[in-house]
Amino acid sequence: MQTRILLIVVVTVLIIGLRGPSDVSAQGSSDEYKTFTSPEFKFSIEYPVDMEPYDLLDDKEIPFVSFSGILSEKDSSFLFIHPNDKTLEQFIELQLAEKPLIGGSKQMLDTPTSITVNEDIGGLEFSYTILGDSSMTRSLVFAHDDHIYNFMLTGATSAFNENQYDHMIDSIKFFD
Repeated sequence: MQTRILLIVVVTVLIIGLRGPSDVSAQGSSDEYKTFTSPEFKFSIEYPVDMEPYDLLDDKEIPFVSFSGILSEKDSSFLFIHPNDKTLEQFIELQLAEKPLIGGSKQMLDTPTSITVNEDIGGLEFSYTILGDSSMTRSLVFAHDDHIYNFMLTGATSAFNENQYDHMIDSIKFFD
């Protein structure tokens, strides 16, 4: 799985460099945010105007969308979509057990807490850091239809943007 994630990051960097920003829907919802919409997975999410979405939702193994930041010092956001074949608690255990790409090991910063997404979808939210690294990841895991969604915002612990994370989570909408 570590090799798979490394491959995803490398492919993302190549696509960003070669393809540029995604041509998905990006209508502005305010002066500070735009909206990314996925017709295939039937959801939308707002993201800061200083980020760019890179749509890799056609990846057959682990579809995801990345909101720019992986090539700069800005916060990075990812929304990974997995098959709904385990409980959220089992999913979190597996995610924390995976070895980080930069080495070290993941250390949970808090106990997963219940959170509601889109007014009716229950999820679990938690934070972790990688020992020896100065970044923190805040993650929300929730199930909708046949998928488990894992939304992550990663950034330097000294400048972690809680408001940005909260806004993106609050803006997730599913449609038919």
